[in-house]
Amino acid sequence: MSPPLAATPILDQEQATAHYSYSFGTGEFWKQLGQTFTAGVDGLLTGLELRLGRTPDSLTTGSLSIEIRNTETGPASTGHNYLQTPIVGSHLLAAATISTADLPVVDVTLGQVAPFSPLITFATPVSVHAGVAYSILLYGSGADRFVWSLDLPASAYGGGNAFARMGNGYAWSFVGFAGNPPTLGDFGFRTYVEGTAAPGSEPMTLSLWGLGLAGLALRRRRLRAEAIASLP
Repeated sequence: MSPPLAATPILDQEQATAHYSYSFGTGEFWKQLGQTFTAGVDGLLTGLELRLGRTPDSLTTGSLSIEIRNTETGPASTGHNYLQTPIVGSHLLAAATISTADLPVVDVTLGQVAPFSPLITFATPVSVHAGVAYSILLYGSGADRFVWSLDLPASAYGGGNAFARMGNGYAWSFVGFAGNPPTLGDFGFRTYVEGTAAPGSEPMTLSLWGLGLAGLALRRRRLRAEAIASLP
């Protein structure tokens, strides 16, 4: 029996629009950026595409870390107050890195937005479940300056939010315009999931059924032959 074919990852979640860009890095005001999302299918999250770049004056000696994490309910600043909401969690599920030199130059002062990156894959895919919220965390190394482009002020993506913070130990802030209620944005991202195969797929089931019929026919022929042989 030949092994089953590997499932092809499908596009699950997407926020493709971008009008603005956030710069971040160890030397920037914002050290870390995050985006929450809600999985639409059960399966293995195998990769991401993100609207990423580097600023024109960035060094290219470091790298950018991309992590998939859980979400935790916690406070996030709107500029006026704090709201309890799903934010980037503390449990690391998968990680990857990109060299700064491999990112395109994006000049935020000219209103430029970053294109989608090539597919970013993980050595160990993440098991995700439909309806469960997860998060993407980005942070850089060295003095490199990065860009993640987003849809603002009125993102149509309803499965999560964009966040920024000044580093570990600081509270997250919503990315958007302060107000009551605030206008929130979402970073550009796509998630790709390899769906979980259902047990007993149709081709295998049909094959087993066919073998069962063949066995039944063979048994009937044997019984008939034995009955004829026993006749006087």
